[in-house]
Amino acid sequence: KILFTKMRKKKMRLTSRKSHGTARTTLLHFLACFPSEELQPLIEMFINPLLIRQPLDDSQWSLNALLHSTENCLVFISSYKSDHIAPQVKVGLLNAIKDFSRCLGSHMDYFMLPCFSIVLNFLLQGCSGEEKNIVDPDAEVDLSDSQRISSHKKLQVEVTSLCLQIINDTVSTYPRSGFEPFVDKLESAMGALMHNDVKEVSLK
Repeated sequence: KILFTKMRKKKMRLTSRKSHGTARTTLLHFLACFPSEELQPLIEMFINPLLIRQPLDDSQWSLNALLHSTENCLVFISSYKSDHIAPQVKVGLLNAIKDFSRCLGSHMDYFMLPCFSIVLNFLLQGCSGEEKNIVDPDAEVDLSDSQRISSHKKLQVEVTSLCLQIINDTVSTYPRSGFEPFVDKLESAMGALMHNDVKEVSLK
């Protein structure tokens, strides 16, 4: 819990001096020497608060429910409605997942299924057009409606970009056989992205 407060913000540094990397990456490189199971409580602090924040739904999702269960992951990707999570919050979690992958090395074998499922869910939800204009409580409030809509769209684009980066990095890093159950979901996401791109071009 003490380390978590230092790792929540992507750009926070451990000291006031110029240093290589952020507090998060520095701490993750240090934690990589511990067994994967001992890192689980830390990863849960990033992921679980978002998964249990789903309104009007009795389903109980958690990191532990997605670990080592491809079946649970497929159900989660299809059923979890992440549109209630502000895009700013999604960007924060996706950046954290990128740092996990870059710094934890082989430990991500252990956490790959849950992280990949969350990223694919975010991508599919964004492509579906169901995203709502939800504002992060910590975001700027002194914005006009047009500025807020523009900011929201930029954040949605950033979410999509981060999802694609993580998916590409993950599929390139791990054996392809591990992603066979997710092929249909990936194809749906790519098809929806292409459809949205064509629609935007035609509107212009």
